[in-house]
Amino acid sequence: MKSVALILIVWLTPIHAAFEFSGKTPYAVALGGIPVATNFSAAGFWYNPALSATANFLQAQFNYVIPYGLRDLSVGSALITVPMGRYYAGLGLSSLGNNLYRENLISLNLSRAFYQGRLYIGINLHGYLISVANYGSQSTWGLDAGFRYRLTDAVAVAGVVTNVNQPELSGNPEELPQASRLGISIHPFDAVILHAAIEKDAWFPPQLAFGMEYRVNAHLTLLSGYRSEGTQPSGGIQLVWKQLEITYSMQYHFELGLTHVMGIVISGK
Repeated sequence: MKSVALILIVWLTPIHAAFEFSGKTPYAVALGGIPVATNFSAAGFWYNPALSATANFLQAQFNYVIPYGLRDLSVGSALITVPMGRYYAGLGLSSLGNNLYRENLISLNLSRAFYQGRLYIGINLHGYLISVANYGSQSTWGLDAGFRYRLTDAVAVAGVVTNVNQPELSGNPEELPQASRLGISIHPFDAVILHAAIEKDAWFPPQLAFGMEYRVNAHLTLLSGYRSEGTQPSGGIQLVWKQLEITYSMQYHFELGLTHVMGIVISGK
C-alpha cells in the first residue's frame, strides 16, 4: 500500500520534481543542490553542461541517493567525462524507483573551453523515460545549455537554461518545465570556496542555494550548504586518496526528513 501511495504522489506531481533527483551527487547536495559555477567536473554536467570542460582527464562517478528516506524512490546513477581533443564529452545514466514506478534518464554531454580556459560552454541532451506497471511508458527528450566564465582567478560566474526545447509527455506542456539557473563561485582563501546560486522554473518560486567547501588537508574536505526550498540545511565529507574520492552527504527537509547520498569518483589524472 505504501508503494502505491508513493506512485500516486509522484505521478500527480510535475514530472520535473521527481527527475531532479536523477542528477544528484553527494558533492552537490552538500552545497545546497545547484552549484552551477563549481569547477568540480565529475559531478558538474548534471547541473551545468559547461562544467565537464573544467578538467583535462577522464573521470567516472557512481552515486546512490535515498530521497527523504524513501527507499522505493532511491536513485542509482553513473557518469563519465572524457577529453576529446579540444572538446569534452560526458555520458550519464540514472534510474529512480522500483518495479511499480520507474524513471530512467540518459544524458549526453558536450562542452569546450575558450580563451585559455576562462570561458566554458556546453550542452546536454537528455532522454527521459517513465514507466508504470500495467499503465505502460512515456518518453521524451530535453536540451540544456550552459556556460561558466572565470572573471578572476578567485571568482567565476555561470548560467544554465534547462529543457530549452520545452519537452512534453503525453502531449501535455511544461511537465518538464524550463528552469533558469545563475550562480557564482568565490575562492577567497586557499582552503575555502564559497558558492551561491538561484534557480527559477515554471512551477515554483525562485530557490536560493548557498554552500561552502573547507579543505582541511589534501585528503579531507568538509562541505556545508543551505537551500531555501523547504529550508533545507545540508553537509558532507569528502575523502581523497590518490585517484579515488569518496563523498557522503545528507540534506534535511523539516517536513520530509533526511536525504542521504553516497558517491565514488575515479580519476584518470
